[in-house]
Amino acid sequence: MTYQLASDVIRIRQERLAEDIVRRYFSGQDRDGAPFEPSEHSKSIRDAGYHLTYLAEALALQDLALFSEYILWVRSLFEALQFHPDLLSDTLDCTLAVLREALPPEAHQPVEETMRLARQRLQHTPSEISSFIRAENPQSELAQQFLALLLKGDQRSAGALILDAYQHKNVSIQDLYLHVFQVTQREIGRLWQLSMISVAKEHYCTAATQLIMGQLYPFIFKGNLSDKKVIVSCAQGELHELGARMVADFFELDGWDSHFLGANTPSASILDTIREIQPKVLALSATMTFHVQELAQLIRRVKTLPSVPKILVGGYPFNLSTTLWQKVGADGYAADASLAVMAANQW
Repeated sequence: MTYQLASDVIRIRQERLAEDIVRRYFSGQDRDGAPFEPSEHSKSIRDAGYHLTYLAEALALQDLALFSEYILWVRSLFEALQFHPDLLSDTLDCTLAVLREALPPEAHQPVEETMRLARQRLQHTPSEISSFIRAENPQSELAQQFLALLLKGDQRSAGALILDAYQHKNVSIQDLYLHVFQVTQREIGRLWQLSMISVAKEHYCTAATQLIMGQLYPFIFKGNLSDKKVIVSCAQGELHELGARMVADFFELDGWDSHFLGANTPSASILDTIREIQPKVLALSATMTFHVQELAQLIRRVKTLPSVPKILVGGYPFNLSTTLWQKVGADGYAADASLAVMAANQW
């Protein structure tokens, strides 16, 4: 209960806590009388709020690794932005100090333990993030060519490259999804994190990949479907849908009748669709850690239905913590689209 108590207090007081953290941080900085710019102050409050959001989620789920991994991600981002090396460490100090004052004594221990683990990860984990397109990838050359065309803004040539690989070079759709689309999306995320590409470029590459995936649909949606039905959806509030779309397409390739609901689907609508379709499997995706609680609440509601499908979860937070799927009440977890289909078929 102390974990949940700490999480609840942080959520309720988040805005005020973020302001207190920034005030404490700025008061400890020697600026030789130079004032802080209003934009600098507001951005700092925004960032402190992000830290608190992830901290509250990790505490609520009693999965402290989620916060540690987030802090590693922040370190890479701050380094790419060339922030002062002590900024993150000082911010964590201020956060802990403010929370000690704001939280009831019985909630101190889980917060202190979470911060301690985060600091250990910072100390013992190299900051360099290696490329996701590696030599052992069976389609590494194709992935490199595809990524280069996307970064140039040449969606037409990128699409032609993929169609040629499928139609003339015997690269399966499954291999294109796993070893080209998936790894290039992760590499694009890495490049953005390191400030090597803009947010606009990252969005363009993702949108272009989705359109190119659509060019393969005539080859995907052509088989005879079985009576096995699956619903694939993102959690309410989750805007990252590409991974879930890949899962839905893999099910379709395997002969399942897949119903892809897309990003940010309201939980009530997911429940209505389950009642209407009566699927054997419900596959749910969350990319941002702060959507995991929403997903867990949805799973609890699904289990009150007269006919309950098997529930499979996936996405970045579940890749970080191998036990998180159990904590949200799912029946299983899959790290990628291929493993999702394998798990469903075993059921």
